[in-house]
Amino acid sequence: CLSRWNNFDFSRNEVFFFNIVFVLGVTSLIRPIPCDAVFKLDAYAAIATITLLFICALPKRKLSKFSGTLMLICYAAYLVFTFVR
Repeated sequence: CLSRWNNFDFSRNEVFFFNIVFVLGVTSLIRPIPCDAVFKLDAYAAIATITLLFICALPKRKLSKFSGTLMLICYAAYLVFTFVR
């Protein structure tokens, strides 16, 4: 039963990702989506966050206290940076 749940969780995430990529792709084919420099910076921050999460969680497939603290510090730094600019 647990393997079924894990497969369902994976397929749900896959469908969510596909919906985002598909909707944005079709929308941009019909009409180009404008992109500010602020959006690009936020996109790079999101990519860096996901990369950090994978690096921290990949070895043991769970986050340690150190990794969680590191993620919180990065989030706080991003918030401060967002409000300052």
